Amino acid sequence: MKPLIVPLAAALTLLAAPASAQPMVWTPPLVATDPLTKTAYARVPPDEVEVAGSTGFAERLQALQEKGGVQRQDVAMIRVEVRGQWFLSLETTAKEKAAGLGANFLVTEASQGGEEFPGSFRLYRAVRLQRYDGVALYTRPREAVEGTRAARPAAAAPAFQPLRTPLAPPSEPREDLEWLWLNRRFVVSHRLGVDLSGIAGPAWKDLENTVLTRFPEAEHRKLLDCYQRGSKIVLDLKRKTLGPAC
Repeated sequence: MKPLIVPLAAALTLLAAPASAQPMVWTPPLVATDPLTKTAYARVPPDEVEVAGSTGFAERLQALQEKGGVQRQDVAMIRVEVRGQWFLSLETTAKEKAAGLGANFLVTEASQGGEEFPGSFRLYRAVRLQRYDGVALYTRPREAVEGTRAARPAAAAPAFQPLRTPLAPPSEPREDLEWLWLNRRFVVSHRLGVDLSGIAGPAWKDLENTVLTRFPEAEHRKLLDCYQRGSKIVLDLKRKTLGPAC
């Protein structure tokens, strides 16, 4: 019998077809926990769990001691092993597990292999650092945690947020809407659109007080005129001007 002769291009296509037809298979890592205490602790937020080697842990422990004292409790040994492709890193997986146990620090004890190779693993000691009254300490730098949380998608804020306090004398600068006047990363625009035909009661009074306090007197008179006509306006909080909505 003559052997079947297949052109090279066709052979490559046949070899590639089965692999390309297979869907992506996600395989979670193997997580093994060896408890080091019988005490059960309340869960802590995973993004507050700090990870470091033994030297970094010793430095953090010393810094917390200098700030007023700290209690250390070894909670568990956590081993995370790669079994296949997964969408979370081994460190993130270990942090989730540690947070559920009430630990807020992971000390790296051993590490082997890259995370793309099955059989690679990370071994951590999960530790709870707490005050003497049992409350978990904030181990990570607060600005790092708050920055992470600020980056998460948040619900859209209303276009106009009314003042919640009585009107202060003009000589005392108000800070109720400070976030609107300052250049901060979460302020998309300093131009505020308001439909005066649909605003009334306390909301209108708060808006009028804001313009009266922050804007020139002429802009306040313009606001009153637009309110009488039920116009749509735009407040430019940087230039402190009021104009019609386009």
